[in-house]
Amino acid sequence: MKTINSLAQIALFMAVVLFFQTGCVTTSESGKLNYQAIEQTKPIMGAEKVKFSIRMRDKRPSKFEIAAKKNALNMAMARIMIEEDASKTVKSAIEKEFERVGFVKTSGAVVVEVELKTFYADFKQGFLTWRAEASVDMIVRVIDASGKTLVEKSIEGKHTKPKCAICSAPSALEALEGALAKAVSRVSSNEAVINALFSASSVRR
Repeated sequence: MKTINSLAQIALFMAVVLFFQTGCVTTSESGKLNYQAIEQTKPIMGAEKVKFSIRMRDKRPSKFEIAAKKNALNMAMARIMIEEDASKTVKSAIEKEFERVGFVKTSGAVVVEVELKTFYADFKQGFLTWRAEASVDMIVRVIDASGKTLVEKSIEGKHTKPKCAICSAPSALEALEGALAKAVSRVSSNEAVINALFSASSVRR
């Protein structure tokens, strides 16, 4: 009898969860991403002599869609949108990190071209909960005044937010914030990118 009651309680709980999720997945959501660096950055000696500007190239099919809600059958439903074009958020984050290590942002300087390929969170189904798996992928190029590409690097940041009760904008954004922080940290600490910035500026490191 206890076993039957327990199974009935589990079935009722799953039915309630399914009903709740079904109602939510048909409604679109939007939110704002807040970038936060994941670690303290130490200044780079001589970086104040290097002037840079960021040029974005966005290869994504949608500029504002960052995730999709899913139903109990794991089918994509309503879209989750970001309030600001993600490429602008990425550009601002990289500029902040370069400035934190000492580089000077200005126009008409050495160009750091950032080709944004992926900025998306995918919800994966678990037992009664979801997890948001976010990925931020980009190609970073350092281009000197003559237009020559000195270095080209593929940069990737991934982050997972586990135990999401529903597929929601806050969960997708939190996962993307973590992925973006990791990707940007890898850009600003990449030795090949840093050396190319110094070389393009004719500054000895």
